[in-house]
Amino acid sequence: MSGNLSYVTSISRALEEALGKGYQIDPDALKLLQRLGEKRKSRRSPVEGEPSFEVIVREVMEIKARTRSTSRAIERSDLIEIFPELFDLIAESTPSSGVPDTKKVVLESIEAEVEVMKDPSSHIRPTGIEGFPQLFKSRYEKMSRILAERPEGRQVIKISKVNKDKGASKISGLVFSRRPTKNGIEFTVDDDTGSASIIALSPEAKKAASEIALDQCIIADVEASQGRLILKNIIQPDIPIRTASISKKTVYAVFLSDLHIGSNKFLEGAFDRFLEWISGRGVISEEDEEIVRRLKYVIIGGDVVDGVGVFPNQEYELAERDIYKQYEMVSQKLKLVPQHLQMFVIPGNHDATRQALPQPMIPKKYAASLHELKNITMLGDPTLFKLSGVSILSYHGRSLDDVLATTPGLSYERPQEAMKVLLRARHVAPIFGSRTPIAPEVEDHLVIEEVPDIFHSGHVHTVGVDRYKSTLIINSGTWQAQTGYQANLGISPRPGLVPIVNLATLDVRLREFLVSS
Repeated sequence: MSGNLSYVTSISRALEEALGKGYQIDPDALKLLQRLGEKRKSRRSPVEGEPSFEVIVREVMEIKARTRSTSRAIERSDLIEIFPELFDLIAESTPSSGVPDTKKVVLESIEAEVEVMKDPSSHIRPTGIEGFPQLFKSRYEKMSRILAERPEGRQVIKISKVNKDKGASKISGLVFSRRPTKNGIEFTVDDDTGSASIIALSPEAKKAASEIALDQCIIADVEASQGRLILKNIIQPDIPIRTASISKKTVYAVFLSDLHIGSNKFLEGAFDRFLEWISGRGVISEEDEEIVRRLKYVIIGGDVVDGVGVFPNQEYELAERDIYKQYEMVSQKLKLVPQHLQMFVIPGNHDATRQALPQPMIPKKYAASLHELKNITMLGDPTLFKLSGVSILSYHGRSLDDVLATTPGLSYERPQEAMKVLLRARHVAPIFGSRTPIAPEVEDHLVIEEVPDIFHSGHVHTVGVDRYKSTLIINSGTWQAQTGYQANLGISPRPGLVPIVNLATLDVRLREFLVSS
């Protein structure tokens, strides 16, 4: 390309072609093309095979059409994706060029340290509906071992040995039922020798009884009186006070969930800004440069696609109605994540795997292109793994709906409080027979046997960060705008806000990517 007007003419033609097909070129993208034109104009001779601006823009539009992108804007990240040399221009640019003053991030050489400790994918052994007794036997046995580690656990006796006429005792078992009475709350506890009806009468006892989840395992401290067992206190399995493990070096992990790619509510622009940021492109502050330089892990907690037929009339909320193409769209996005970053993907209730917990990994049948990405590890739900010595329990969070609906004082605005209920219960889905489907497995894979350093979840589309004893709790929000279903329930999602954890300190920083174009 030569002459002072040739690159200007080429840009004009690219603009005209984009507008003619219903696309707009974002101002930052246009400035980047202008910068490229200035660089080409300054050279003495053109480079053979160099694509014209029309070709670059045309290829972006073809990619958007092929991936069924809902965005009609051609952004700077789109241009860089198909013409990586443009990244050099960002690094070289000065304020006078019209492109933000940025620089390449010099990456630290950090070796990934990954250990998958528990993944249900290869251990699922469904038994049919007649297998539920085996599931609850496994749950009771695992929870009894956890309770036995508590000081109170040594004082527990079997329900069959309880004297219901006098004396105090401690019994443990699964909470089978609960109902309000005229003067209190009555609930039933089962162990492997029988069941006991217990009534909570004091304000403290009633509060404790109202906060336990059905089907969870507890120790009930009771006093016998006139043939009744009166509740004095409830001891939950809970997690102990301990010192969390941390990485020996400064390394960062990003926690995402609920991309819902394929939905017409998927916030593609915000997600593209995140991809640009994670790649060290765009305007990077000194603090963010430190993060990106030492970033090593990306954890995605399920619902990577919106799915097909997940709820009635879903087809009217989809930008893409083919489940295979939805996963291909995910692959096209995640291909932009730099190869030195290790990604971990678990399924959610919108993904193409069985709905009942535990869920195996998203099968290759539906998501072949994801399985083929060398820097992605596909896992089941829930999965416990270690990254640089820090243990992470990643669970999509389907049961949070049940906890929020049955525990007084909780709301979708603070999902971390519902996650604390699960930690206290030492089970990711203690409530059986409600909204959360649980498979009749030979073994209960949903018991939290090892205490995680980080408990990560999603599903409810709101961001929540807190600490409970030694465990960092993260609910990582969403990349989907409010749906009609959420609006009817009064749920306000918090999309585009990303929790980033320094694994050497377990400190959390939040970064916002939901900004106006």
